Amino acid sequence: MPKAVRIEAAEYVPPCKLKLRFNDGRESLVNFAAFLGQSRHPSVLAYHDRKRFRKFTLEDGFLHWNDFDLVFPWRICIKGLFPNNLMTLATTTICLNDKTQN
Repeated sequence: MPKAVRIEAAEYVPPCKLKLRFNDGRESLVNFAAFLGQSRHPSVLAYHDRKRFRKFTLEDGFLHWNDFDLVFPWRICIKGLFPNNLMTLATTTICLNDKTQN
């Protein structure tokens, strides 16, 4: 059975990048600038603050912020970029979550 890919280490790289190391030996530099810059959702806009962006957590191979306020699939992180449709998907997911809580 293939070994599950997980993020082993994450290091902040100014202004809004993370250098990630995976358990299969791969490394990736992920630039979150486009995602953060395009979003208009308040939960994402909060991470324009570099101090807040730097407060990510690596837990059990998952990279997240503020107890899963923001979280990204490792497949996106391993490529080091965000495909064009991720912004739409992420915004739709956040908006749907907001609507279900009202």
